[in-house]
Amino acid sequence: MRKGVVLACGGAALMVSSVLGWIDVRRERDFRRLLAEGDRALAAGQTSVAVEAFSGALALKPQSMLPYLKRGDTYLHRGEWAAADRDLQSASALDPTAPQPRERRGDVALGEGRFAEAARDYRDSLALEDRAPGVLRKLALAEHQAGNPDAAVRAADAAVRLEPENPNTHYLRGLTLVGARRPADARRAFERAIALEAGAVGPRLALAGLHESAHRTQDALALREAVAALVSDTPGPILGLADAYARTGQVEQAEAALARAAIRYPDSQIILLARARLLVDRADGLADTTSLRQALQILAPSAAQPDASGAVLALYGRALLLDGSLAAAERTLQRAILHTPVAAGTFALLAEASARRGHPSEAAHARAQQAALTTGP
Repeated sequence: MRKGVVLACGGAALMVSSVLGWIDVRRERDFRRLLAEGDRALAAGQTSVAVEAFSGALALKPQSMLPYLKRGDTYLHRGEWAAADRDLQSASALDPTAPQPRERRGDVALGEGRFAEAARDYRDSLALEDRAPGVLRKLALAEHQAGNPDAAVRAADAAVRLEPENPNTHYLRGLTLVGARRPADARRAFERAIALEAGAVGPRLALAGLHESAHRTQDALALREAVAALVSDTPGPILGLADAYARTGQVEQAEAALARAAIRYPDSQIILLARARLLVDRADGLADTTSLRQALQILAPSAAQPDASGAVLALYGRALLLDGSLAAAERTLQRAILHTPVAAGTFALLAEASARRGHPSEAAHARAQQAALTTGP
């Protein structure tokens, strides 16, 4: 009888053990499935699905670091800094030897503009895994933004030693060297980045800025021309090139660059405004009636639209004022000041137009508004 009881108890214990083992296996399987689902959702940009999946994994294994890390990373992608930081703190507490939670906490601080804290977190991550060029680059950026140029250069140097053929690392190193006021070293870093990546844009623009500071005008212009040729989907580089030409007194080249841009981007109001401003500046400085006529022709159709921008109206009003069309200038500038924010110069133009039309009270009011903008509270 006793033997039967013992056998029965042993059988029951074996059955319970088997059931518990089966539950553990199923929990582990479901845990890994949810992590995989979350990874796929995050890769597809479905962050809400990812959060739900990682939260499910966390419910199955609340003492596991990985779901906290992954959910924190998802919140980071969504820009939900506080939620990300909470999860990443939990991940660090659960596994103090893991460098990733500390790195991601640095990403949170960097995203929020807390640069000194970001640098500290990146250093903590590197203390656990020092051969991490990506973290070193972020440390260099954080130190650069925090105003610690020497520390930024040291971090960038370390990243270059680990990734000597990465053009982005040399570009970042160049930026830190500019911050450290070492222009010759920065120039070499940018040149190395360009040599490693023929189509690099950022290093070319940064190098152009160095050349301009050193009054190496033609070298800077050559780089800006190369960028304008490389980047064809936005007018920004051509505008930068035209501005560089204008600043160096090469107005005809600036006009030619903007004319090409107008053909490439016929609907761009930015290009239209830049072309017209160049012509108005030329007309104002040289009493060039031909440039003034061209500016008026360019601006008139846009200024006639009900939704014309304040910038277009202000420039058109200035052109009309130069042309002596005082009534039209005053009307146009009155429309321009309805668009906020208003440049102080627009009130000055309106004051001139009103005064020349014999409207002293309107001119005084415009001057008062200009004074309020320029003197501040």
